[in-house]
Amino acid sequence: MKFNQVIEKVDVEKFLGYEYLVFNIDDEQEIKFSYGTKYWLLNGKLHRTDGPAIECSSGDKFWYLNGIQYSEKEFNEKVKK
Repeated sequence: MKFNQVIEKVDVEKFLGYEYLVFNIDDEQEIKFSYGTKYWLLNGKLHRTDGPAIECSSGDKFWYLNGIQYSEKEFNEKVKK
């Protein structure tokens, strides 16, 4: 999330009994579940250029650009360009 931008909307919702927060900044969304897992989306697709688009509460991480999953190595090569 870019802290120099104004958060347009914050929603607290429930999914399968878990509370989660949705932060909307322009077309970007960050979703944080109460159990610790975080998701980043752009235009409805998993996407993040400065780290994993999914950070699980278990510590697992998954890297996505425009909805396409990459290994950490592939991701780092793509964002370096």
